[in-house]
Amino acid sequence: MFPVRLLQLAIATALTATSVLAQATATPADIDRLVGPGWTGTLTYRDYTTEARTTIKAAPLLVRLSHGPDGGARWDFRMAYADEPHANSGDTLVLTADRRALRGASIVSRQQLPDGRVQLVTEQDGRDNERPARIRSVYVIGERVASLQKLVRYDGGEFFQRHIYEWVR
Repeated sequence: MFPVRLLQLAIATALTATSVLAQATATPADIDRLVGPGWTGTLTYRDYTTEARTTIKAAPLLVRLSHGPDGGARWDFRMAYADEPHANSGDTLVLTADRRALRGASIVSRQQLPDGRVQLVTEQDGRDNERPARIRSVYVIGERVASLQKLVRYDGGEFFQRHIYEWVR
């Protein structure tokens, strides 16, 4: 009886270790929902100096799909700020060919939400406000509603929201 219990424990431990090692992946179709015109929305951010929250209008000018040299998918993302045109910017979302990283950050979670949207969570070490930090990005992507939230955690602290983009079309 004792060896059977040890075998059960070993199997349970191996299964747990395997599930911990399994990394989430995303599909190009998850992000393709962003492609196209018609998005309007806001950016709400926490000011680095005052910690005050500010909301401004934000709308992607263009979300276009292309492919990188490694075969990974890329989405060119251009942002416009109606009230602050000097802050207009762009970014490129790159999904690696193995689908385990987005924008250079490891995909730690992919969840299909009950309303059909997909939630992708990425994490990476980086810097925020000139300090080392853990950066978590939460992408919630649907056909007509999307958001991108940046969360930051300094050593020994809890995650807090640095900013969130919210769009509809």
